[in-house]
Amino acid sequence: MKTRFFALATLVLALAACNNDNENLNGDPVAAQFTADIALATRASGTTWDNGDRIGITDIGNDTQYGNVPFILKNGKFEAEKKVIYIEDTKTHTFRAYYPYNAAGGILAATTDATAQQNQSAIDFLFATGATGDKKNPVVSFTDKTGKGGEDNSFHHRMSRITLTFEAGDGVDFSVVKPERYTLDGLLLTGTFNTADG
Repeated sequence: MKTRFFALATLVLALAACNNDNENLNGDPVAAQFTADIALATRASGTTWDNGDRIGITDIGNDTQYGNVPFILKNGKFEAEKKVIYIEDTKTHTFRAYYPYNAAGGILAATTDATAQQNQSAIDFLFATGATGDKKNPVVSFTDKTGKGGEDNSFHHRMSRITLTFEAGDGVDFSVVKPERYTLDGLLLTGTFNTADG
């Protein structure tokens, strides 16, 4: 009888020791990983991310430590450029992100004059928010989850894109006469973009 109690006590102590080991392992910070999609292919300078694209990510509940952290796209994955974002507690963390990354962040001037349009990626403002992660699920997905009953946390284009398509009408032959110029009135060509709320 004493042998059985001794064996049982040994087993309980062994399980408790394993449990304590797991708690210590779970106490370590976990690096957050980020995936991101652009909603509805609404990007002024293309429809997909390009290698070298940089986004700014903020842990909304911990923005003093992890605010406006740059991540860069390498081989199809966003990687920490300098500072890794760690999830250090057991809470669920909510993140926001924007593109293109700007070291100062905040309110950025936006202009879409002819000069700016030569480098569209610099004015192709995108914003995403609401993506979550925790220690057990550290992959934070800025993606559209509405197909699975979730939210759309993907990047959305914040500028308007205007595409003009000229078609030859009755009695007009573009091989003979081509449109030379056009005029659009009432467009706002300057403004601001706030990296904190899109």
